Amino acid sequence: GSGAPLANNGNGASAEPLAGSAAGQTAGSTGGTADNGSAGSGEPLNDRGTKLFGVIENEGQPPQIPSGADAGASAGAAATATQSAAAGVTPEEQYRNAFGLLRRQEFSEAESALSTFVKDHPNDPLAGNAQYWLGETYYVRGEFENAAIAFTEGFQTYPDSTKAPDNLLKLGMSLANLGKNEDACTTFGHLIDNFPNASAVVLDRARQERKSRGCS
Repeated sequence: GSGAPLANNGNGASAEPLAGSAAGQTAGSTGGTADNGSAGSGEPLNDRGTKLFGVIENEGQPPQIPSGADAGASAGAAATATQSAAAGVTPEEQYRNAFGLLRRQEFSEAESALSTFVKDHPNDPLAGNAQYWLGETYYVRGEFENAAIAFTEGFQTYPDSTKAPDNLLKLGMSLANLGKNEDACTTFGHLIDNFPNASAVVLDRARQERKSRGCS
């Protein structure tokens, strides 16, 4: 099971305020900027070649939020995110709090906060982004089954998201890690064929993955 290869290609819709193109944040794995953690850049966050940082640092500042918005996001972040929703905190602030946890590598808390955000604000412009990063919280911890499901949901639920190519790249990598090579190859091929304008980092990584996995 895990989110079979993108049967549908909705790509993830979330018009992320940031650098938008899958370039900066490519697949969570591609370090935002030029470095592409997942896309092979040096300094992987862990041996899975996923570098959340460059990416995270560039995760486009969602709408300017009063400084201090990150404050509440520390240890009890998940709870904080949930409470904040009830306390009238804006979706942008809730997202920033969740993203702050990811930046601090508090993956379990980030998972809860991002999941809460997606459930509370499924139609928010940042929802597609949050869904993508939710997948990253699983991937970076080696929970590839959950990661594949999350990336598939992001790709299918948010077809207009700038994260669409990123979701496909990381979906393919998750499937490969699950031993589903054929599905992974199909996913990488779909990305290359349907998103010719995706960032070079994402496309190059997809081609590298296809080659290394002997995709036809």
